[in-house]
Amino acid sequence: MVLKIEVQQAESNHEYTMLSWLADKLPVPEVLLHIQEQELSYLLMSRAKGEFACSDYWLSRPQQLVKILAKSLKMLWDVPIQNCPYDLSLNHKLKIAEKMYIMKNIVLRMQKKALMGIQRFNHLRYFYLG
Repeated sequence: MVLKIEVQQAESNHEYTMLSWLADKLPVPEVLLHIQEQELSYLLMSRAKGEFACSDYWLSRPQQLVKILAKSLKMLWDVPIQNCPYDLSLNHKLKIAEKMYIMKNIVLRMQKKALMGIQRFNHLRYFYLG
C-alpha cells in the first residue's frame, strides 16, 4: 500500500477522481481510501503492479522494453475520453498553471520567509506501507 499525504489542492481531488474513473479501463492502483481534513489530503492506494521501465532488468532488454512501452501507450490512447471527468486540454492546463503561479506569488508576498511558504505550498509525502 501507498499513503500519499499532501496539502489540499485541486490536484488532490483530480488524482482521486481520475484513478477512480480509470479503475475499469487501465491497470491503475486501487484507491482504498481518500480523506481530506485540516488542510491535508490523504490518499491510500494499492501499489502499482510491475517494475519501473528504468530498472536494470528492462534497460538490459531494450527491444522488449520498447514493445511493452508501445503496448502501454496504445492502451492509454484507446481509453475513450468522452466521459472523462476532467478537461485536460492544453488551454485548461495553462489556466491551472497560471493560477498556481499567482498563488505561489501571493504566498511569497504574505510570508516573511519565502522559502517556508513554497515548502508549505508544495508539501507532498509518500509513505510505502508494505
